[in-house]
This record gives sequence, C-alpha cells and structure tokens, in this order.
Amino acid sequence: MHPFRFSGVSTTLLFVILMSINTLAQQPFQLNDGDRVVLLGAGLVENEQKHGWLEYVLSSTWPDRYISFRNLGWTGDTVFGQARTYFTTPPTPFELLIQQVREADPSVIFLAYGQIESEEGKQGLDSFTSGMNTLLDSLQKSPCKIVLINPIRTEKLAAPERQTIITRSYQHQIEETAEKRGLTYLDVGTFLNSLDKEFWETDVLLNEDGYAQLATYLRKGLAVPMASHDIQLDWKKKQIQTGHAVSEVEWDSQNTYLSFSLAPKSIFTPISKSDSPKFTITGLKKGSYGLRIDGELVAIGARSEWEMGKELEQGPWLRQAENLRKSIQKKDEIYFRKYRPQNRTYILGFRAYEQGRHEDDLKDLGLLVAWLDGQIHRLKQPKTYHVELFPIQ
Repeated sequence: MHPFRFSGVSTTLLFVILMSINTLAQQPFQLNDGDRVVLLGAGLVENEQKHGWLEYVLSSTWPDRYISFRNLGWTGDTVFGQARTYFTTPPTPFELLIQQVREADPSVIFLAYGQIESEEGKQGLDSFTSGMNTLLDSLQKSPCKIVLINPIRTEKLAAPERQTIITRSYQHQIEETAEKRGLTYLDVGTFLNSLDKEFWETDVLLNEDGYAQLATYLRKGLAVPMASHDIQLDWKKKQIQTGHAVSEVEWDSQNTYLSFSLAPKSIFTPISKSDSPKFTITGLKKGSYGLRIDGELVAIGARSEWEMGKELEQGPWLRQAENLRKSIQKKDEIYFRKYRPQNRTYILGFRAYEQGRHEDDLKDLGLLVAWLDGQIHRLKQPKTYHVELFPIQ
C-alpha cells in the first residue's frame, strides 16, 4: 500500500467508534517521558509490527517525550505462553514469556489475550481465568500501567452457540478482570467485528489499512487527542485560523501573495482522508492559485476549489510522516530478530556450544534498536515550515 492512500470507513465502523468512546477509557491515558511500552499478545499484536501504526499514533502525540515501544506479540500465543515453546527447558514457555517482558523493562503494557484460549469453548474458561490472573500477578510485581484488551472476534468465525459462549464468558471475564484490578479496558473484539472486508488480508489477519483503523480506534478509546492540521484563511480580512503557531505573516501590497511560517504542535498522521491537512481559503479574487511549502509546489486550484478546501496529499510534512513510520517498521524488524532469533537453540539453547559465539551479535542488534529509538524520537519532532500562496498567471 502507498503510505498515503486513503481508505474509507464504513458507517457501521463509525457508529461503533462513536458509541464506544464514552465507555472504553475509564481514566485519562497518557505516555510520559521515558516510558517503555510493551505490546503483548497473540497474532493480532505480533502482526502490528509490520505496519507500526499504533506506535506512530501514540508516540507522535507527545513529540517532546522520549517513548520506546517493544512488540512481544507471538502468533498462537496464550496467557500461558504456549506458543513460545523451545526445545530448551528450562525456561518453560511461561517463564520465557515473563523473562522476555522483564528484559524489555516496561512501564506500560498493552495486553491482548483470549482469542486462542476461547477456541476451547466453555470448558476452557476457568483455565483461562486462572492463567490471566497468574500472568497479571507476575507482570504487576514490577510497577507498570496495564491496558487490558479484549481481542476476541466472533463474527464470521464461530457458530451462534459458540458466539454466545465467547461473548458471555471470555469477553466478560476480561472486562471483569480489568474492573477488579482497576485496569484500563478496551473492547477491540467488537471493533474487529465491524470492519469491512477491505481491511482484512485474510479472514483472521488485518491488512495495513486495518491496522491503521485499529490504531485510530485505540487512540480514541484511550481519549488520546490528535491535533488538527487544517488551516483556514480569510483573504479579505487577512486572517489565518489554525491550531498551530503562525508567525512572520506577509501580505503583499497588491493583495495577491501571502507567506507565513507555520509551526505545527505535532506531525501529520496519514491514516484517513479526514486526517489530511486541509487548506480552506475564502475571499480570493477570481483565478487559480498555487501553494508552496518550503519552496515545493504542493497544490494548485481555482478559487472555487480553495473555498471548498483542498486536502494536501504531498509535501515535506507527508515525507516526514513516511520516514517516521519506515523507521518504526525497521526498528520492529530488528528487535524481532534480536529477541526471537531463528536458530535460538544453537545460539542461546542447549546447543549453544556450536554457535554460541553469535550471542554477541544479538547484543549488537540491541544497540541498533536503541539507536533507532533515538532516530524515531528525532523524526517525530514537528518542524517549522515556510508557506506561500500565490496567483498562477
């Protein structure tokens, strides 16, 4: 997918988002300077690292804060860490899960388990409940904030009888656990049920657009604000309205040229067309006008088009957004290689005597991940842009 190909959102999806906002976040959520965020769960979590939307949306909201993310998702995993089985024992799968989390040293954890366990039906509920509480007890031995997510998708995946069991038991159990422990709870399963086919790569795997919408849903559910990048100009009144800082405004004597400096509070988030920076200009004389940002022509339109508003689909701030997400994806890819080496048995396991010398290479990958964290922090810093509007002869 092209980084800035916009996707529509169905009416059903919008309804689900709007209806859920008031009930999803039990308390204000924010990430603080120095926070280390771990994403933990099964396939829904693991595959997010291919796209990086959740980290992009959350970290760019607070550009002044240094925040790092580590994806510890594992397809097919459960609260018992079953998918993490290696030939090497110890550690047991659960011990390995806890070990990997502790090595990431999180201050915030997004926890999304239940989809795999629900396949056991009603008879597996007690085991899941016990496992969930054991996992949370282990994670909360160290101070951290936990966001408990219900990832259980029922629509099109289960017979009506099993749907009822899942909905009334597993989903309820996750929500009840969050309430008892005072954790923030997000019902992602209901959201996933509402997504149209265009957002799915397979019946169970979201595509890039799907993960973009999921990141938006989680942001709204957590009541995390997203700044508008829209700008409204009144040419006759010589007024500029925007939520960002504007300075060095110059209108020429013939009233046909305008330039100013624009300092956004945060960088642009290219998820949907409604997020695209929109310039609306009223009071122009008849004719066509061009818009330059840092000397680059980014839009051309007649007076009527500017009055209706033009979304910007190219330009330096869009490239900055693209570079940021690419860096997030690269960091996640390298971190994956570090904590899940393909030949773990030969490097860290019972046959380490053969290839154990490569353990130092894994440590080098850790240094590269830390360096990319710094690059991500630098790339999410908003820049000041020079904007020009001029008539086209």
